[in-house]
Order: sequence, then structure tokens, then C-alpha cells
Amino acid sequence: MIAAQRYPLEFDGIVAGSPGFRLSAANIAEAWDTRQYMSIAPKDEAGHPILSRAFSQQDLNIVAKAVLAACDARDGIEDGVINAWQQCRFDPKVLSCQGDKTDSCLTAGQVQAMSRAFAGPESSDGEKLYSDWPYDTGVAGADWRMWKLGNSPTSQSDANNIVLGARSLQYYFMTPPAPNFDPLKFDFDKDPARVADTAKLNDATGTYLASFAAHGGKLLLFQGLSDPVFSANDLVRWYKQVVEVTSGGDLEATRRFVRMFIIPGMTHCGDGQAFDDFDPLAAIEGWINQDKAPDSLAAGSKAFPGKHQPICAYPTQAAYGGKGNPDEIASYSCRG
Repeated sequence: MIAAQRYPLEFDGIVAGSPGFRLSAANIAEAWDTRQYMSIAPKDEAGHPILSRAFSQQDLNIVAKAVLAACDARDGIEDGVINAWQQCRFDPKVLSCQGDKTDSCLTAGQVQAMSRAFAGPESSDGEKLYSDWPYDTGVAGADWRMWKLGNSPTSQSDANNIVLGARSLQYYFMTPPAPNFDPLKFDFDKDPARVADTAKLNDATGTYLASFAAHGGKLLLFQGLSDPVFSANDLVRWYKQVVEVTSGGDLEATRRFVRMFIIPGMTHCGDGQAFDDFDPLAAIEGWINQDKAPDSLAAGSKAFPGKHQPICAYPTQAAYGGKGNPDEIASYSCRG
């Protein structure tokens, strides 16, 4: 994305997969999420929170199951994949325990922590510091847990948001570096300014791509809907801004040089309950060399052996027509 924005004449075709285009803000979101989940985590004998136990695997499973119940059938078939993700609406409050905690409900603290984390970080006066996150099946996946909560049975967390995120914040994102800074004490009113210099260097936030488009450049974006590192909602908003800023609100004009593919269920760069086996390189080659713009990407899945579906170019979504073998791509169409 930086190449398309800053060096628009250097490349004819670019594939940007799971792009951390607002990396500095995503790092702030890691600190925010950790704060929310730490606040409800059970404590050890010394009073230190055990992050991995903020949600049991069963807790996350019931969230994923509830999201499926609310949204799976909207694409014409209940198959464990939320292709109609743009119409999916979910609030974890529906899982609130009416009495004591059981394996089929969430405590008030869990509901609040998840709601605040998925809403994204903000300052005390409501200024949004990153993005919100879509609810999807990946919340129950191993990759989501490893980033947000980890698996450590002790207060020495192995969550990526701490092992990678905290160190990145201390040594890279903050200017000057602050090796002794405690990310759990991040001040969401004052400290975002401390990552501004790094943001200027590595955040690919530009949305005026007129030179890239005029050059004939093609940009193919793909992103997992369940990515726990970079929010798919953030990328969708960036794309919409490109439509407005570069194309004057003309979506079809934007689709002539930028196409975006959101993969339901997919976590960071692959995996999850998703059709994550596809070939974006072949798609960009066909677009550049044969002027064949990709309306969809043919996709298979380790999670659903023997099944294939299309990953449709935004804003269209894969839908089952009600006829034909649901395991075959030909039984699906891309609908707007």
C-alpha cells in the first residue's frame, strides 16, 4: 500500500495481503484490548491477572456459535461461513447470564470487556484511536486466542499482544523509545501522540491514488474478517475513502484499479473456519496481463475439506442460489 501511495509509477500490480496499513494505531489497539481483558481475568495467589483465563475456550465457542446463529443463513445456506458479513449484526449482550455463570452464557464483566474491545480504543472524550472489529467465527479460533489472550496458565502471559505488541510499543512505536514503559498504563488521552512520528514513517493511510490509477496500476487487497491483528473494518473504511477521494464517489471507477476481498472466518494471513486457500498472485497477473479484472477468487479450505466457494470482490458477497451442490463454486454467485 505504501508502494501504491508513495511510488505510484514503480509497479503495475500490487497484492497487499492482511495489510497493517495503520500499524501504529493497531498497536494502540493491542494495549487497549489487553487492558479490557486483563480487567476481568482471574488472579493468581499474588493478585496478578491470568490473561488467558479471561475467557475459556467454551466462552469463545458460544460467542462464535451465537454469531453464526445470527448471521450464517443470510447468504442462503447455513454452512459455518458468514459470507453475508456486511449484513451481520451481533451484540454479545444476548449471551449475558441471567443468574450464575454457566457454560452457555457470559458474565456481565465478560460482556463489557468484549464489547469495549470490539468497539476499539478511544480517548476519554470519545475520540476513536483505531477501528472497531467485526464479530465473526474466528473469535473461537486458536489464532485469535494466541493474539488476544494467549494460553499461559500463569500471570506470565504468552499472548502476542503482550509478547510482540508491548515490546513493539516500547522500542519501536514510541518516540523516543521507552524500554521501561508499562503498556498496561498507556494513557489513551496523552500517549497516542508518542507514536505519531513512527506513524508518519510506516502508516499507509493515503487515499488519493490518482497517479497510480493513471499509470494503469492495479491493487488487489485481501483481508481476513476474523483477523485479530488488523481490523477488516478499518480496511473497508480505507477503501470507501479511496472511492470518495480518488473517484469522486464512483465505486465502479475505483474497482477499475483497486479490488478488495474480505475472507469470512479467516484470521491473520490464513487459517480459521474459512476458505483461505486461494491465489491472489494469479489474479493480479490475469488483471495486468490479460485485462481480466477478478470478480472473485476461487477458494478451497482445510477447515472444510472437499468444499469450494468464491471469495467475491467488495462490495459483492458469495451467495448460495438454493440449487446445485453446495460444495461446488458453480452453485454460488457474487451478489451486491
